[in-house]
Amino acid sequence: MKQIQHRGRVITVGQNKITAKIIGQPVCLGCAAQTVCGLKEGKIKTVEAVVPNAGDFKPDEEVLIGISPAAGLTAAFWAYFLPLLLMLAVLICCLLSDVSELISGISAIIILIPYYFGLFLMRKRFKQKFAFTVSKI
Repeated sequence: MKQIQHRGRVITVGQNKITAKIIGQPVCLGCAAQTVCGLKEGKIKTVEAVVPNAGDFKPDEEVLIGISPAAGLTAAFWAYFLPLLLMLAVLICCLLSDVSELISGISAIIILIPYYFGLFLMRKRFKQKFAFTVSKI
């Protein structure tokens, strides 16, 4: 599957890690994958990429940064779709249990606190799963 790629500039170079910034281009506005990468015209995004040959890159060097579209869809699933399903499940369960609508609605919202805290705790695992690639231009 083809990667979504953007031009970027290296900010810092670590031992096996590169931090780079991507600036959204005007062509991003018409891109179907815009929701996956989150870039809009003029918006700056900083990304970290684990690169075995990080020593080959220098700060302020222009590079090509890529990520697979499947990674973006997976991220959207964990960040938006699954919490929505969780909220709906809690809301329906509460309403079927004859809990008031106010308490049901509040419970559906409160369930997001442990959910997103769990995602926060799993951030290292997600960082490996949603890896960026960096290549020279």
